[in-house]
Amino acid sequence: MTNPSVPKRYEVRSLLGEGGSSRVYRVQDSIRDRELALKLVTSSESAFLRREFDTLRQIRHENLIQVFDWGALPSGEAYYTMELIEGGDWSRRMGKPQSADDVRHILTGLLRGLAHLHCHGEIHGDLKPGNILLGAGGVVKITDAGATEPSAGLELDRPIVTFAVGCELSLIVKVAVPPASVVTRPATGETVKPTTS
Repeated sequence: MTNPSVPKRYEVRSLLGEGGSSRVYRVQDSIRDRELALKLVTSSESAFLRREFDTLRQIRHENLIQVFDWGALPSGEAYYTMELIEGGDWSRRMGKPQSADDVRHILTGLLRGLAHLHCHGEIHGDLKPGNILLGAGGVVKITDAGATEPSAGLELDRPIVTFAVGCELSLIVKVAVPPASVVTRPATGETVKPTTS
């Protein structure tokens, strides 16, 4: 592994993962005196990373990853640091048995984080098991939030997702659809306007 040329305050310990145009490293931050994760992207993705960083910096919640510092390198690459969650992402558990209680706990944390984003007029835009980190002690954190601009016409003046947690997890999902959208039913070819459900 070739270590990136990040500021000297960050000692790169290992590569945690990579995908698309980004890489995430485990680093030791000498100023904060703690291990963090450092997300690094190519210059072509730096504007998206900045939006993601700004969203996560401004919208704090226990189920959203906490970010710390932003920087740009002479190469044009950009990075931010965030809390390091030990344990991996939810995609590593896919295809394996998971208890109903574990899934309920993960979904509860996920929906709380998403509801908080939606209340601030933000959508995730890339929600998948690989962007849900699961840490020790039942920690559930959403990553990569805010890289997508809310689409024109989406109704974000009310929560998109509301939920209640009791003996069972009940979900009421309201799908926000641009008013001019239409859907074609494959079986009949009939064009219909979608409704919220």
